[in-house]
Amino acid sequence: MRHAIVVLGMHRSGTSSVAGALAHLGVAPPSTLLPSDWDNPRGFWESRRIIEVDDRLLRAGGSYWRDWRRFDADAIAPDAADDLTTDMSRVLQAEFGDASMIVVKEPRMCRLWPQWDPIVRAAGYDPRFVLPIRSPLEVARSLHRRNGIAVAEGLLLWLRHVLDAEQVTRGRPRRILRWDRFMADWRAEVDRIESTLGLRLPDRGSAASAEVDAFLSGDLKTVEASARDLTAGPDTHVWVRAAYEALTVLTDRDDDANAFLILDDLRQRFDQASSLFGRSVGSLLADIETVEQARDLARLDMDRVEQVARRLGRNLVLASERSQALVARLSQADADRLQAAGASAAAEARLRQALDHETGLRRGAEARIEETQAALAASAVAEADARSAADSVRRARDVLVRRLDEAQADAARQAATAADAEVRTARELALAAARIGQAEAELAETRSRLDAETARLQDLRRDLARRPFALAWSAWAPAARRRMVAFARRVGLSRR
Repeated sequence: MRHAIVVLGMHRSGTSSVAGALAHLGVAPPSTLLPSDWDNPRGFWESRRIIEVDDRLLRAGGSYWRDWRRFDADAIAPDAADDLTTDMSRVLQAEFGDASMIVVKEPRMCRLWPQWDPIVRAAGYDPRFVLPIRSPLEVARSLHRRNGIAVAEGLLLWLRHVLDAEQVTRGRPRRILRWDRFMADWRAEVDRIESTLGLRLPDRGSAASAEVDAFLSGDLKTVEASARDLTAGPDTHVWVRAAYEALTVLTDRDDDANAFLILDDLRQRFDQASSLFGRSVGSLLADIETVEQARDLARLDMDRVEQVARRLGRNLVLASERSQALVARLSQADADRLQAAGASAAAEARLRQALDHETGLRRGAEARIEETQAALAASAVAEADARSAADSVRRARDVLVRRLDEAQADAARQAATAADAEVRTARELALAAARIGQAEAELAETRSRLDAETARLQDLRRDLARRPFALAWSAWAPAARRRMVAFARRVGLSRR
């Protein structure tokens, strides 16, 4: 039987440091690791492919990674469930191959382990669990620092992840450990992991231990919260404190019946609260993500508008240059007219007709250039309106986020006011949707105007392309003048 050490814990709870230490001690990590980032410079030690399939699994059940409601697997369509099961098995095989002892770490699995457990067992692994526990306030503050998530929301996420992880692993081989103790003396904690799980890690030698010492340096912990902060913090609900205290008891006595009773009661009440508030607050979180995506799309549209405006500006410069060339040609035509002043009346009449025609063309071109300039000015106004609309969307989003923070904190502290909060949330969401629709309509109108101005510029180019008459006249006029002089001499007339 092969073994899978599954590290189950909330985001920012120290799961990366625990999984990374196990990997340095010879346990096989996934082959496609998520790259390190500024918030986790030593690496996340989790599979990018598993994250992708977990996100698909959450979406199929109408959820997402920062949802604090209980995951409803029954909401997944049967066909989608079959496809996901196939993909989960394929990803697990691709990430770990034939390794005899693997470490699996992905915080979403706290909510999704009932779906993963049969997959892992079917692959021939006996899953055993390590649950790192960190101060919920430190977790929430770290999430706020990295993702901008409100502390109250982060505490709800922590509560959901730890309650679900404890429930699905109760009675199975597991080690619940305090992350601060692990960081202070990882060797003692690894000894307890081996003893509790009944496993011997592949490499406990001096070289591997030195690697873990270097890996678990003190700079991994960037956010701290004292016990007093956890007790006195305005966002820390009594359920969060009670769950943390009960889990702390289980780090020393994993069979404490009183702790189990407390956690079961908290889980039941939290599930009831989630079903009550989740439809309003949970859907609002999803709508905010949709607003943020719409904001990004609006930003892309604004970039396209700016590119079109720059192209129109370049076309205006070209039109201006062509207009100046036309004026120069008309000036030359005027000079030619003065030189041919002594020509016959018929030639002068033809010249005057040609000049009138050229003057009409010039006035038409100047009028169209003025129209184009006016259209460009209108486009600039429309672009400014579109920018203002996008700013309104962003401000609306910021207002929604602030109000969401207030609603979540109020929901966690005062369940009795949930109905009023749901009504206010629905109204604010409708207002945000209306503003988004208005912004999209204004952007569509801006694009329509720009298309019209582009058509006008194309018409102007075609008109300018039909103006070679002045060049033909400048070539024909000197020859006409010479013929008229020769004719005058033959009839005895003087050029003068």
